[in-house]
Amino acid sequence: MTNNAHLKAEIERLVSRYGANTVREHVNRICKGKAGNKPKQDWPHLFEFIEKDARDWLAGRNPFERRTNYSIGKELANRLGGTSKESTRKRFEKKLRAERERAMLVESFWIAERELPYERYFKVVEEVAKFVANVGKLASFRRDDLIKYRSLFGEPASSMTITEISRRVEAVPVPRPVNILQTLIAGRRR
Repeated sequence: MTNNAHLKAEIERLVSRYGANTVREHVNRICKGKAGNKPKQDWPHLFEFIEKDARDWLAGRNPFERRTNYSIGKELANRLGGTSKESTRKRFEKKLRAERERAMLVESFWIAERELPYERYFKVVEEVAKFVANVGKLASFRRDDLIKYRSLFGEPASSMTITEISRRVEAVPVPRPVNILQTLIAGRRR
């Protein structure tokens, strides 16, 4: 019996047992969509401001003094329009109020990883880890890469980013072990 035939037989059984109207009501209730407006995908629009905030914060400036949630919401509402500019501004403001600081700190972490010298990266990580969980765990992998880099190549140039260091370490071929003893030794080296 195919799935469709099985489904038809099951529906017929339910209709004969409970009646067509009862089954229809329950199916409609179960299949009914959620009431209200669909959630808007606002973060792609907000990202440009989050990135500006992160760069300001990394430069030692206070992004919350430079741009308020209201001014960001108003600019985006004017740019994007919508049914009501006022309600669009409020929607953006609400999202910024809830997540702006955290999003800015996370973006600061990623910018530091890609663009800042590795020593500055670890200072940024210390600050961000005070507010964002798991950043310290991610940074510990990068700290391991720095240790491996030093053991393989010596002290990195002070201008190198942690991403460059990690890529250089990952590019080093690891000899393929032939027996369990070599596997254990290779695991300690890597």
